[in-house]
Amino acid sequence: MAAKGSKLIVIGIDGMMPEFVRKFAVEGSLPAIAGLMQKGTFCEALPSPPCDTPTNWTTLATGTWTGTHGNNTFGVHIDGEQFGQLHMLGKNIFPPFAGVADENLNQLTAVEWFWQAAERAGRKCILVNYPGGWPPNAEGVVTVDGSGPYSSRLARLSFPHVFSTVAGKGDEQTNRLHIAPPGGWEKLPKSARDVRETAFVVSGEASIEPTGAGWIVSPQEGETPSVDPGLLYCALITASAKDAYDTVTICRGRDIKHPVAVLHQGEWSDWVTDKFPTRWGEVEGKFRFKLRRLSADGGELELYRTTIFNRKGWAHPEDVADELIEDIFERGVSAGADAPYESDGTKEDIPKPGPLCQVRESIADQCVGIAATCEYLAGTRDWDVMWLQVHAPDGLNHNALNGICAESPQYDAEKEAEVWERFRNEFRNLDGLVGSVVQKCADENTVVAVISDHGAIPTVRRVWLGHWLQEAELLHYMRDEENGLLEMDWRRSKLVLGDHPLAQNIWVNLKGRDPDGIVEPGDEYEEVRTQVINTLYEIRDPENGTCPVAFACRKEDAEHLGQWGPNVGDIIYFLAPGYANNVEIHSAGPIDPALIPEDGIEPMVGGQQGVHHAYHPTARFSGCSVRGVFIVAGPGVKAGYERKVPIWTVDVAPTLAHLIGTPAPRDSEGTIVGDLVEPNDVSD
Repeated sequence: MAAKGSKLIVIGIDGMMPEFVRKFAVEGSLPAIAGLMQKGTFCEALPSPPCDTPTNWTTLATGTWTGTHGNNTFGVHIDGEQFGQLHMLGKNIFPPFAGVADENLNQLTAVEWFWQAAERAGRKCILVNYPGGWPPNAEGVVTVDGSGPYSSRLARLSFPHVFSTVAGKGDEQTNRLHIAPPGGWEKLPKSARDVRETAFVVSGEASIEPTGAGWIVSPQEGETPSVDPGLLYCALITASAKDAYDTVTICRGRDIKHPVAVLHQGEWSDWVTDKFPTRWGEVEGKFRFKLRRLSADGGELELYRTTIFNRKGWAHPEDVADELIEDIFERGVSAGADAPYESDGTKEDIPKPGPLCQVRESIADQCVGIAATCEYLAGTRDWDVMWLQVHAPDGLNHNALNGICAESPQYDAEKEAEVWERFRNEFRNLDGLVGSVVQKCADENTVVAVISDHGAIPTVRRVWLGHWLQEAELLHYMRDEENGLLEMDWRRSKLVLGDHPLAQNIWVNLKGRDPDGIVEPGDEYEEVRTQVINTLYEIRDPENGTCPVAFACRKEDAEHLGQWGPNVGDIIYFLAPGYANNVEIHSAGPIDPALIPEDGIEPMVGGQQGVHHAYHPTARFSGCSVRGVFIVAGPGVKAGYERKVPIWTVDVAPTLAHLIGTPAPRDSEGTIVGDLVEPNDVSD
C-alpha cells in the first residue's frame, strides 16, 4: 500500500506553462518550485477544451470534462437559449466588488467539487482565492474570495490616506487639512489653550476647507466633487497644559458626545466602523486612525487613516473577515510599520484617489496577501485540505508573450531580454508564494501540489472565420442603420460562429431547439455541419497559403476531448498555432464592423498577444505551449520523477484524492496517475 499524506496543499498558478518552469528552474530563479520538483514529480498537463480559465479550474477541482461540468469558457451558451444571452462567468473570476457576479462557476454546474467530497469524508478544508470556491458551496469550508485584506479589492474600499496640514510625501495619498476656530459645536472639551478645529472627508475622495459659512468641499480641477455628508469627520485640537497642544478628538460631524477617537501623538485608535456608499450600494467599512504628528502650537497636524476594509461578502464564515483584517494590522505594527496596510508592490497599478476607489493588485501584492491569508488560517483553524490560486502569469502572457516570438509583428529584438526579465520577475514572485505557503503551512506529512490550468502561445495573425462563412451563405448579418453595428439575421443564418466568448464552438441554428432556428433536424442539419467543416478547411491565408484552422469536427467526434452535453456546440474547431481570433468580436452580435479584418485575416498588431483558448490542448509554437503543469511532492510520491507523456487536467483531482486517502469528487471522470505513486500501487 502506498504511503498517504495527512494533509494536502494545492497551489494554483494561472497560465504557467511547463517550458517557462523548466527554463527558470534550471536558471535557479525558482528555488521553491525546483525543490518540489526534486522531491516529487513533474508532469505536463493537457487542458480540457476550451483551454481557458473557467473551464480548467473547474476541471482541476472536480475531475470532470467540459461536457460534464458545463463551464464552457467565460460565456456559456446552453442549447435552446438565445445566443446573445450568455451565462457570463467573468465577474466570478475577476469580481469588481464582493458579491456582484452575475453567474458563478460552482452554481452553473451541478458536479461535486474536491472540497465538497473531502468535507463529506470528514476532512476540513480551506479555500483562498480559488475559482469555484465563491460563493461558498460547503458550509464547513473556510473560504476567502480574493487574496484577503492585504491587497484584495474585494476587501478594500479605499487605499490608505494621510490627512495633513503640509504637502504629501512620496507616493502617499494625501488630503490637505486646514486649521480654524471651532464653530457649531453644542459643547467643547476642556482645553488649557484655545480649542481649534479641522475637518476631512474620511473616504479621502476630496479635501475640505473653511469658509465664513463653515466647511466646504474643495474644488478639484474646476469642479466640486459630490460627497456624502455622512463621511464628513471633524476633529478638535486641545491642550491638557498651556505649553502645548497634545490631543486630537475625532468625531462624526460635530457630535462630541460620541467621539470616534481621542488620540495623542503616535497613538492608534480602536477600530472604527462606518457606512460608505458605493456604486453597488451601501457597505460597512472598518479602519483605524493614527496621529502621526501634532505640533506644540497646533499648526501642524498629520493623521493617517488605514485602508477602509469591506467587512462583508468575501469571507466565510463572516467572522473570518474581521480576524484577517486585525491579524494583518497587528502583524504590521509588530514589524514596526508606520503604515501597515501599504502594499509592497508597484504603485503604478493602483488608481489615484476617487470615491472609494478599488485597488488593482500587483502580482507581488497578490502573492504576499495570499501567503499571509493562508498562514493565518492554517495557524488558527483545524484543517486537512487547502486550495489556493493566483491569477498569474496569465495576464503577462496576454500582454507580452509576442515579445519573445521573432515571427510576431510585435517582436522587437532589442527588447527581448527585457521581456524575458519581466517574466522572470513574475515567476520569482510566484515562487515566493509557493515557498512561503510551504514553509508556513506544510509539514513532512503534507502533500503539496503546484498546478496550472493552461499555458499560452504567441500569435502572428488574427482571423475572423465569419468572413468565409458569410461567403458560403451560412452566416448573415444586417446593419443597424442607427448605430452602424452588425446584427444577426436570424431569418437566413444557418449557424452561429462561436468566437470568444462562445469558445471554439459553432452552433447550427436548429429548428425546434433554438428560438430562431431555421435548419431542419436530420439530413439538413448534417448537410450544414459538413458544409461548415469543409468551408473551414478550405480557408487559406493569402500571405502564406496556410489554413488557419487546425482541426474541425462534429461534436460527437470530439468526445475524446470531453466535448458533449447541452453547453457544447454542434461543431468543434481549433485554430492553427500562431493564429488567433479577436476576443472583442462576439459573433452573435452586435459587431462593430471596424473590428473585422477586410479579408478576414490581418497581422496581429494589437489586442491579446499570448493566447490559449483558441487551440487544441497539444498546440505548441515558438517555444511555448498551451499545456499546464502538475508538480506534486510529499508522502507516497516518486522523487525526482518527470513523466514522459502529459496527464489531463481531469486527472488531477482523483490523483490528489488518492494521495491523501480521501474520496475523489463523486462525478470525477479522470484517472489516478499511478506511475507517480511510490510504490507503484493504486489498488488501495
